[in-house]
Amino acid sequence: MAQDSRGIIKEENLQNKLNEETGEGKTEVSDIGEEFEILFTDTNRFYTLDKNGNVIGPNEFIEDKYPGDIAKDKNGDILDGSDEHPYEIWCIEDLIELSENYINYQNCKVILCRNLNFKSNLSYADSNRIDYGDINKDGITESLIKEMQTGIGFTPILLFSRYIFTVIIMEKTIESKTFI
Repeated sequence: MAQDSRGIIKEENLQNKLNEETGEGKTEVSDIGEEFEILFTDTNRFYTLDKNGNVIGPNEFIEDKYPGDIAKDKNGDILDGSDEHPYEIWCIEDLIELSENYINYQNCKVILCRNLNFKSNLSYADSNRIDYGDINKDGITESLIKEMQTGIGFTPILLFSRYIFTVIIMEKTIESKTFI
């Protein structure tokens, strides 16, 4: 296992061990707090490993080819926000679109299509992008994943109670963000 001398699993040790076992570049390890996510890059499968070494998975990583555009499904088909074709949230960029442009989605249905975790690279189409600017309003423009975990400025959709749209979560979760 990839534990240090105290028996604690570390991201770098885990990545090195997986590189030994599977070959360099075949996996990507991300420390997402209480767990690690391990993506097998050639299959788009990922597993979750808790700090005790328990494995959850496999899970399929689904790429959103249109991040930030909830009016298109993952394949580019147009959605209209109706019961039959609800808008879809596949990544954090989609969640940001809904949060920043909530007025455009009044009287519409929106569905959360997979679990999202603000600490997970796999929850973003591109966690390193900076084109959203200083979304957390702390005066510093950083990578999107860093912006979403720090500062005080991101306003989630749940605070806009006077606008009517329905978000269907269906046993999916949004984790690692404290909404004030």
